[in-house]
Amino acid sequence: MLLLSILLTVGYQLKWVIPALFVLFGSMITTNPYVAHGVEYLEETALFWAIFLPLDKRFSITKITDVRTQNSGNFAHLGLHFQLFLIYFSSWIFKNGELWQSGKILEIVSKDLIHSKPLLQGISNQPEVLEILTYSGFYLEVIISLLILSAFFFKNSRKWVFISILILHATMALYLHVGTFFIIGFAFSILFLPAGFWDHRIINRLYSPTGMIDVSQKEKLNQLKTIGILVFMAFILHGNLHHWSKNSYLSPTLLKLPFYHYTIGRQLPDPGIFTGFWHQSWKFFPNNIYDDLGDFIFIGYNAFGGKL
Repeated sequence: MLLLSILLTVGYQLKWVIPALFVLFGSMITTNPYVAHGVEYLEETALFWAIFLPLDKRFSITKITDVRTQNSGNFAHLGLHFQLFLIYFSSWIFKNGELWQSGKILEIVSKDLIHSKPLLQGISNQPEVLEILTYSGFYLEVIISLLILSAFFFKNSRKWVFISILILHATMALYLHVGTFFIIGFAFSILFLPAGFWDHRIINRLYSPTGMIDVSQKEKLNQLKTIGILVFMAFILHGNLHHWSKNSYLSPTLLKLPFYHYTIGRQLPDPGIFTGFWHQSWKFFPNNIYDDLGDFIFIGYNAFGGKL
């Protein structure tokens, strides 16, 4: 898998490398769930959409074909855009627990030995500051999801999506040990950079197409890819709606929908692999961190004030 990752980085034979890496990476985090921290499911999702995206358009050590004929790439970009909206929308819609609503989540997490960094531990005795940070992070996620949605219609929103995602993940990286969340968040944010950035002469110099693809030969394949992407988008939407109906701000509304128990009330069968991507559960921080997750370790004290 390391070799495939290197080949992906340098852009060698991406048509075969990315699907192989997607399968191997999905197999690893499925068969070894204890290595997964949540961010791995985001990476798995990114690899899935990368299968359909023309990642070799700007740089590749192999011959680059003219991607203007690869129409399915446009639908893949739309699918990834839609996926990111669902991720950031889901990220805040589940934060409806008492600790989130009271703004005390970071006050609690600051005492967690695994996730809190020294900077967060240093302000653990300043509940007012922690409350402001908690609410700021929550509403920033709300703003990001709305900006991503608006970017479907207004191109000027894209730069604000980039800035807001970068601020969110950079701030999280300062205060919390959250694995590679900052890296994947930064990768997601650059997808929203305006087209003018990618057309800059320095970056554009890397792009030197060496041939044209016969549109007539690729038309049927592109149509099949497009249909497949649309089907996956439907599955993705179903997975998110299913989770939104379970203890989120939208649960009361979704539970009242006609035929709920026969549609989004039913979870799709587990394929046994790619479970994070398949189930679309983006509850990164739960409603009650004492009950919902088992990877938090808190400092305890005995009757004499000593640490346990």
